[in-house]
Amino acid sequence: MELKLENLELIETIHSMLVELRDRKVNEIEKRWLTTTELSKYIGYGKDSINKMIQEQKFICGIHYYKKVKKILFDKQQVDNWIMGIESNKLVATNNENITNDIILSLVS
Repeated sequence: MELKLENLELIETIHSMLVELRDRKVNEIEKRWLTTTELSKYIGYGKDSINKMIQEQKFICGIHYYKKVKKILFDKQQVDNWIMGIESNKLVATNNENITNDIILSLVS
């Protein structure tokens, strides 16, 4: 069996590149707060669809997103929960309050 050792000098370079990639991955911090553009790329919906979901209250202010001086920041963890169908206690309480208010208004009318 014949071994070709012509690229043996590249092993050190390849090793350094692999170490650098590993270190980058270890030091990478997962972003929790996303802009509308970032959320659009993350979940695959257009920005217009996301804005429509805000208007239709599928995304709820104070749970899924927060408004900061003309900028909307989405909580990635809560959006992930929304995608998986997991409701937070705060969301359930908000929905129950809305239902209660609707029942009271219908009785008053």
